[in-house]
Amino acid sequence: MRSSYEHLFVLPACVLTVCLGCSSDGAGTAVNTPSHSDAGADASKDSSSDSPFVLDAPAEQKQGCASGILCGSQGTCCGAGTECYNGACATVCQSGIHCGGVCCPTGNLCVAGTCVVPTTACQDSVDCTPSEFCEPGAGACVPDLPGSDACTYKRPKTTFSPELKWKWDTAVAQPGYYNAISAPLVADIDKDGTPDVVFTSTNNGSTTPMAAGYMRVLNGKTGAEMWDAATEALQSANQVNAIFSPALGDLDGDGTVEVVAIDTSKRIIAFNGDGSVRWRSTNANAAAFAFGALWGSSISIADMDHDGKAEVVMSGVVLDDKGVVVSGSAATHAGGYCYSDSQTCTTSSILADVDADGMLEVVTGQGAYHKDGTQAWQQGADGFPAIADFDADGKPELVVAASGNVRVLDAATGDAIATATLSGGRGGPPVIADFDGDGKIDVGVQQSTGCSFSMFAVDIAAKTITEKWNAPLKECSGFFTSSAFDFDGDGAVEVLAHDDCFVSVLNGADGAVMMTLPASHATWTEFVSVADVDGDLSADLLFSANDEFNGGVYNYETYCSYTGTDEARHGVYVYSDPKGAWMPTRRVWNEQAYHITNVRSNGQLPAPEPDSWGANGFNNYRVSAQGKGATRAADLTVSLYASLLETCPGAIRLLAVVENKGSVSAPPGVSVSFFKGTPPSGTWLGASTTKTLLTPGASTTVSLDVPSTSGTAYYAVVDSDQQGNGTVTECDETNNTASMDGVTCTKAPR
Repeated sequence: MRSSYEHLFVLPACVLTVCLGCSSDGAGTAVNTPSHSDAGADASKDSSSDSPFVLDAPAEQKQGCASGILCGSQGTCCGAGTECYNGACATVCQSGIHCGGVCCPTGNLCVAGTCVVPTTACQDSVDCTPSEFCEPGAGACVPDLPGSDACTYKRPKTTFSPELKWKWDTAVAQPGYYNAISAPLVADIDKDGTPDVVFTSTNNGSTTPMAAGYMRVLNGKTGAEMWDAATEALQSANQVNAIFSPALGDLDGDGTVEVVAIDTSKRIIAFNGDGSVRWRSTNANAAAFAFGALWGSSISIADMDHDGKAEVVMSGVVLDDKGVVVSGSAATHAGGYCYSDSQTCTTSSILADVDADGMLEVVTGQGAYHKDGTQAWQQGADGFPAIADFDADGKPELVVAASGNVRVLDAATGDAIATATLSGGRGGPPVIADFDGDGKIDVGVQQSTGCSFSMFAVDIAAKTITEKWNAPLKECSGFFTSSAFDFDGDGAVEVLAHDDCFVSVLNGADGAVMMTLPASHATWTEFVSVADVDGDLSADLLFSANDEFNGGVYNYETYCSYTGTDEARHGVYVYSDPKGAWMPTRRVWNEQAYHITNVRSNGQLPAPEPDSWGANGFNNYRVSAQGKGATRAADLTVSLYASLLETCPGAIRLLAVVENKGSVSAPPGVSVSFFKGTPPSGTWLGASTTKTLLTPGASTTVSLDVPSTSGTAYYAVVDSDQQGNGTVTECDETNNTASMDGVTCTKAPR
């Protein structure tokens, strides 16, 4: 029998055998006992226990309280099957999620103070219905209830001075092929949870429409090559035509993303995610199908008829998921040639349900066709298409950038609505978005001849297309594809233009240059892509570059008049905002004709595909999306307690209860730093990290054993290392500190 036992005093707030609820935020305001915790863990570790406060002391100390759970400022003993919640004993919440004053059933999540049942799995809100948003930590769609966005985060204002995240400019496999040609595409090819970057590469000047090269796949976080020299895709027999834009998608619905390109024999070729050859295009009789003349076109993938299998489309030709031609085999010419060619030539194709029959049609600059090849309509010269609803009547219009003009057609009938002259002559694939934040969408076209970018306003009622502004670019030669993204989240989308020399970010309202990056390129139909390549919840800007003409036909140093540190480059480059100020976006951009609703975040193809202009769409084209809930944030709070140890009075255990009071989850691995003294100038004692995902309403406890001297003050800071750096985006950074004053552990006679 012990002749004495330990007392824990917290002075002057209270003098008790055990004092609870004596924590405060950095400003000294009282903090309630947390909703759910699991103290009693080993130092620097979380505990899976449901007990919020367990005395870790000799058995004599627990006499009179069998559970060892003492709750509230008076140290009330909680009975079996109960826990300490908000300073009072309550029935244990098995789910660990307290929401709106109730315990959520296991499997539920907390949204706006209401327990809800998650529906489908998701990576972003595009994977959910319009009435839902994606809870990112749980990876599940939940109802978008009023108040679900109560905790939002305003990102720091970007100065458009990005930093290089990584670059690939040296090839390990096939080391001579280091010039990147096609625009970087993004999807998770190997299903490891990290996006991959996919593009074509060559080893010399692409002065002809047949530039032989190889497909490449890089890790989105590091830029490391994912396919080695033994991969089939990197064997000479499986070279690709590098100047074409490939496409990514799950062809057969098995959950794995495939890569589709054009090989050097002008056949469409598909690669599995591991780089093995899946198939080459054939006719129905198994004979090889190859195109004729080719120049700078692109591939699109979609499930046209909702059978769970994808169709692969290029320039009016439709293949099934096994590479067999379904229709359109007469259109054997593709790409830039088609500006002046016959009806057997198609510049490029997109896929959309233009006649509201529930099935996707193949849409070109000169016609629309059903999967079986029957014609919906046909008229006019060809060009590069895009689609949107300009007059908000629920019916789409087709925009065609052609040689010398840009046209707007009724997408269902092909009837001409309006035409405008392109001052620069040849226009590339257009981009559609709200560029000035006025609630109306406009059309952007990059022009080769004249080397400029033009923005057009479309008025369907007046049947007019009016140029709003024209911005000069540096040097141009090919058919440029335009893209866009709202980097700063102000509602006005920025333009992304890639000419022969630079990648430029232009103000969507007036064309003012906001940023340029050196990006030498022979230019075919490349573009700048935007995606979250490493899952850090901030957009990344990606582009390809090549200098194969350097010192040859084009000396880029002279041709581009580079100055300072700008120079000709080759490879793939990924840029981001150094402060994470760029808005969040999706982790996928799978093809040149990307329009958000055409692909799920995991690379699978929706069936049916929501109309990009409809209620479930974004009414834009070639634009990266933020998605619903992009600015929602976590809000981590902390409460601080102490627990007796047998080493008292030499040491005590500090317990920090971390709770998420925000609108979205906080990840595991959040650091909690413990200090001796008073904030903010205490002595750092050590840190512990959370081990579990904290969905809204959930909490966890971390602990640290520290030396104890009489009258010591302690405090804890959540989401902070020794230097005060955090990792979690929060809507409130002022409630991350909790203090205890005058902690004394003494021995008293029994």
